[in-house]
Formats: sequence, C-alpha cells, structure tokens
Amino acid sequence: MITAARRRIRLLATGAVVATALTACTQGSAPSTPDGWTRHEVGHLSVAVPEEWVATAEGDDLWTVGWADAEDLADASALLIGSPDFGDNGADEGLSTFVSGAQIGGVPGYMSTSTSTPVTTDSLEVVRNDYTYVDGAGTTFQGVFWAAAAPGSGTTVALQLSGLELPEDLVEGIQDSIRVLDGGAAAAS
Repeated sequence: MITAARRRIRLLATGAVVATALTACTQGSAPSTPDGWTRHEVGHLSVAVPEEWVATAEGDDLWTVGWADAEDLADASALLIGSPDFGDNGADEGLSTFVSGAQIGGVPGYMSTSTSTPVTTDSLEVVRNDYTYVDGAGTTFQGVFWAAAAPGSGTTVALQLSGLELPEDLVEGIQDSIRVLDGGAAAAS
C-alpha cells in the first residue's frame, strides 16, 4: 500500500526529473552547425559559416575576425565580420551601440529595415538589425547585424553580414549557430 507521503515523494521526484529535462533542452541546447558548415570559436564568439568560406585578413581593434565566400574580397558576394568582445552590457546595449554608430556615419547610407529578437533563453539572447547601406560607388548592399549575450554575465559578441543579396538560408544558418562562450576560446579556428 502506497501512503500519501510516498505518493508526494514520487510526484516531487517525477516533477524534478521533468523540470531538469526541460531545462536541459532550453538552456543547454547544442549550437546548430548546418551540414557543410564549419564552426569557429574566437574569444567569446562561436559561429558557423559555410565550409568553403575563407578567413579574411584581420580587421580593426573591434572587428577582429571575418570570413568571406571568396579569398579576394573584391570577388566576394558575402562577408561576415565579428567582434568576439563587444562589451559586457548585453545584447540590447550592443544593438544600440551599433545603430547609433551606423547612424552617425559609421555605415555610409545606413537605413534600418527591421529589428527583432530572434533568440531569448536563460543562456542566450540575440538581437538583430536588418539594414541597407550604400557604398562609395552608389551600390546598395544588404546587411544584418547581430548582438548576442550571455544574460547572466552580460558578455556580448557581435556579427555583421553584408552582401548585394543575402540568401535567407545563409542568414538563418549563421543566426542559428551564434553562441557566446563565457570562458572565451583560445584562438581563431
């Protein structure tokens, strides 16, 4: 005969197991790396890019890593640059920093087309800004900016993808692969 106390203990134990399983699914989900893509970890940034993409020459003090779909950037149709250390104030502050800089001339001809928050979990927050900009020759390009943060620490990374046309599967593949490494990675891979 099962007593009321034993039923409560079983119910609590079952509830704890279910809660733990649900937490593991939402907080500890493995980063998405689409087939044919390669994951790179630099500083606090972890992101996947198509495996045929090549690392670009180092950028500036903020945008220190990058990958393109051609070795010669003049031939590239898409370029992804990243900041493995975009501060420690969270994704929303990272987005605000980018947009304010872009609006005062950091991105020539910048025009925001949409802003969204595609990911919000206990372990990752990602905010996104889709935009267009115009180069010196008057050509209009598409751009996507992401700021991602670990909500507990505020550790923030940022990425910018740009090109004449950005296929949705490319944008979504990059977006779904973004992770923040709170401990940081040793070196570029």
